[in-house]
Amino acid sequence: MSDRDFSWYSSSTGTPSMAAYPVAASETFRVGEPTTIHNTSGLLVEAGTNPPDVAGIAAHRSTDRDGVDFGSGFLLTVYKGGPDQTFRTTKFATDGAGTAAVPVIANIGKIAGFIVVAGSWFLDLGAGNGICEVTGILDSNGRNLSDPNLLSGTGSIVLFRFI
Repeated sequence: MSDRDFSWYSSSTGTPSMAAYPVAASETFRVGEPTTIHNTSGLLVEAGTNPPDVAGIAAHRSTDRDGVDFGSGFLLTVYKGGPDQTFRTTKFATDGAGTAAVPVIANIGKIAGFIVVAGSWFLDLGAGNGICEVTGILDSNGRNLSDPNLLSGTGSIVLFRFI
């Protein structure tokens, strides 16, 4: 798994909406992974490909620096999903298989979902769950491709929100 596949970007209040949930046994989280609440136990687990819902994006790891799991019940803080929170990713795909694609302005407003491929999470327009909306495209320097007053580069960062 890789760190920071997804990260908090902004919100309508200027600060992230966060919550902490107890982690289920045998679950380890990396920063930036989507999480969900297990239906039976009520504990936090890593979301699977095409999750129907997401509790939030992991704000920190559930292991120490050496990779030792803190164990079941450890409180993991997540950035809550919601229409007033914006997240960012450089892991973007359009084919439902996690094949990396270059984001373009035409992707703004499109519905996307999460998939995991070889340990990396992608925001994918072809995913079957449609729980996110693309809200912006930035170049590698953070310039918005939609801004007519900027000479922006090629899209590389996708902004999205949960719907």
